Amino acid sequence: MKSLFLFVFIAGSLFGQGVEVIYEAKTLYPEEVLKLAPAIANTDVLYRYKLQINDNKSVFNKESFYVKKMDGQMGGGIMAETIYKDFSNNVVITSSAKYKEGKCLGETIDDWKDKSVYTNKWELSDEEKTISGISCKKATRGSTTVWYSTNHPFQDGPGNVIYPVPGLVLEVINPGYHYVAIDFKEFDGEIFMPADLDRSENEAEITSDYLSTNYLVGKDNCMSFKEAPVGTWVSLNKR
Repeated sequence: MKSLFLFVFIAGSLFGQGVEVIYEAKTLYPEEVLKLAPAIANTDVLYRYKLQINDNKSVFNKESFYVKKMDGQMGGGIMAETIYKDFSNNVVITSSAKYKEGKCLGETIDDWKDKSVYTNKWELSDEEKTISGISCKKATRGSTTVWYSTNHPFQDGPGNVIYPVPGLVLEVINPGYHYVAIDFKEFDGEIFMPADLDRSENEAEITSDYLSTNYLVGKDNCMSFKEAPVGTWVSLNKR
């Protein structure tokens, strides 16, 4: 599995220009949760993320959100998050509005490959479909299905997971969330490591009480559910 990972990303670095993908995503909940939590059942939010890949590096940003409907009792909020990966130097850095000021989570690519989604066996299928004009193949493990492009050999994709499939993931479907690419283009810009942040390997130590509405008030990279407008896309990075 490790050799497959290295081969795919080396191939990606030789592929030429990088790529930029816009994903639309939605959190999914089991029926039993919706029955017990009316506020969640009466809330419907879409998210958009941007993934940029170039020169063996990538950055994945939560860009904006769109509230279709919102229950007035819904607590918490929506927060900006950025995941930076440097595959050549075995580095993953996550910065988030939920972390204490000046802090970020520092991990390695190897850490991510140790997660169960990577180490457990996946079944690769010859089934195909087109996503945003890109031909994709299917892979499954348990209740999770991903669709990936074999023509773009970057072993990367949305979320805080590296899927062990031989190509760029353009759609993820599982019981907890759904990501799908809605736009795809070439990208030749430079990707920079987040600067001036103190890295920690312990996420619990750097996480603020981000579920508190008071924590969200006044921040320019997040918004409480109670203040989120309905029926319009809102940027998390330009408020």
